[in-house]
Amino acid sequence: MAAFERSGFRGANAWYLNDADNLAFAIEAPNFGRIDIASLFIHARWDTVCDTIHSALADPMREDCTTLAEVTIDAGHMVILEQPAALNGVIDRWLNENRPSGAS
Repeated sequence: MAAFERSGFRGANAWYLNDADNLAFAIEAPNFGRIDIASLFIHARWDTVCDTIHSALADPMREDCTTLAEVTIDAGHMVILEQPAALNGVIDRWLNENRPSGAS
């Protein structure tokens, strides 16, 4: 709590504050920033901070990614801390399944 009193909570939430920059990038990006390569979206089943399972929050990813794989891990918002082995396993499997031909 003392750290937040000194510096506030802005730094911890900075990645959520880029809407204007993201829109400006999309306007300039080819195909309005559509992602045409294999992409992975990891849902956290018990995430109450950013619930992508029971809401429409993941819909933009579904709309903007040509090839989107979605995987759900039994964890809350801090997936990497709560289920590191499961998270690494999902990423490892996805990378192996989506390795470009000829890559080793």
